[in-house]
Amino acid sequence: MKKRIIALMSIAFLSIVSCSKKDDDKDPLVGEWVAEKVVSNGVDLGINECTQQTRVSISEKHFNYYTFYNRSDNSECLSVVTSYDYVKENNIIKNVETSGTAGFYYSLEENNTRLRISQSSSNYVIFKRK
Repeated sequence: MKKRIIALMSIAFLSIVSCSKKDDDKDPLVGEWVAEKVVSNGVDLGINECTQQTRVSISEKHFNYYTFYNRSDNSECLSVVTSYDYVKENNIIKNVETSGTAGFYYSLEENNTRLRISQSSSNYVIFKRK
């Protein structure tokens, strides 16, 4: 009986150790992200009812960017979806389907709790984990 208890405790311990190791290896870019700040031409545009729907969903191999923005007269909320398989190279998310052309520059900030995505230095969106 004592041997069984020791064996069960050993199995439980190994299960916990192996799970926590996997969690540590997870890519911090992977996850669901929601818009927190939108900057265009260096000006913070703020978040409104429309732009707050902007989000990014990133898996190990696939990138989905749902951009929501107001029509110039603010009469309508429009959206664009960018979706493709990607590879990461030098902090650039590259589209695999178009021979690795640059898609978006990214950086993880504030201990991987914020994601900055841009196509130029003066236009970017800051996301927080969902």
